[in-house]
Parts: sequence; structure tokens; C-alpha cells
Amino acid sequence: MSFLSTKLRSTLKKIKMTRVDIKVNDHVLARLDAISDLTGLSRSSIFLASFAEYRADVQPEAKRKPRAKKKGDSDLGVGNKPKDINEVIKYFTGKVNSPVKEKAEQFFSYYQQQGWKLSNGNSVKEWGACLRGWLQRHPEWRPLPSVDREEISLDEFMDWCKEHRKPWFEKFRGVTKLSEVSDFYVEEFTNARAN
Repeated sequence: MSFLSTKLRSTLKKIKMTRVDIKVNDHVLARLDAISDLTGLSRSSIFLASFAEYRADVQPEAKRKPRAKKKGDSDLGVGNKPKDINEVIKYFTGKVNSPVKEKAEQFFSYYQQQGWKLSNGNSVKEWGACLRGWLQRHPEWRPLPSVDREEISLDEFMDWCKEHRKPWFEKFRGVTKLSEVSDFYVEEFTNARAN
């Protein structure tokens, strides 16, 4: 009796066994039926599994490799705790408003004292994710919307620097356009003007 289902035939083709002639007697078919009743698998699936078990050239399908990191991906914020305070400062840059260093130190020392555990006693799984909760509890830490430089004149900025930040005034004395000034300084000016 020849036993080879179309599913088994297509599977054998995938493993580069295009010409296979298998003879199965009634005893083997009875055993396949008994195993099928116990497991709920089809006869062809059971037969193929047992066939693969005894063939050395049939290899199991390779497991998927984890996705490769994209060029912009970063390891910052990953893991149950950061390596040091500098990693926290680097991660916080752009995610909290200035002064970033002070806020990163406050965050780091808080979780360091807690043993990198959450308020419910569970260990931190990804320390970067803790920043989201931290920003909810400290809304003043959230970065301000980006500064629209077109609303700010260079003269207005320089007048403010002359009155409130004399070292900055000296630093930017030769500037001819506001675009030559770093966002940090313009953001400080915008924050001070808003208050």
C-alpha cells in the first residue's frame, strides 16, 4: 500500500526530497491512526515527524534571529539599571528640559537609594521606561515645545542677555543671525520670557 499525502509530498519537496516512494503496511497505518487519536495530529504529520527523526540529513528549521538593530537604535535606557550617572545624563538629554544634569542626578540618586526597585517592590526591568512615570509626577520636567525662532528677534535676545546673562552677551556679541545661537540659549531666553 502506498501512503503519501499531498501535504507530505509538498513538505518533502521543501526539504529537497523530490522523489520518495514509501511503502507502508497495515500495521504501520494502524499505529499511525492510534497515535493520531492520542495526539490529534494528522497521520501525515506524525509520519513526517518520525521520518525526520530517523533521517540524519533532515535538519530542524532554524530559529529566527532577533531583528538587527537599525542604525539609529540605541542601548540607552535598556536594562534594569544604568552603568553610571553619565549614561542617565546622555539618555535625559532632549527628553527633559534643562538643567539636564541636575535632573538626571536627582533621578539616578532616587532609584539608586531604592535599589532600582519600583514602589510596588518589583525590580526595574527597563530603567529608561521609569522616566515616563517620573515625567508624569514632575510635569515641570517635560521639555517645552520647540522654540519658534521666527517669533524672536536677535536684538530682543541680545538685550535680554545684556541684562540677565552678561557672559552670554559677551559670547554672542559678534553674532549676526539668531540661527547662529544654540537652541539651549534660545530656550533659556524663551523660558525666562514666559515666566
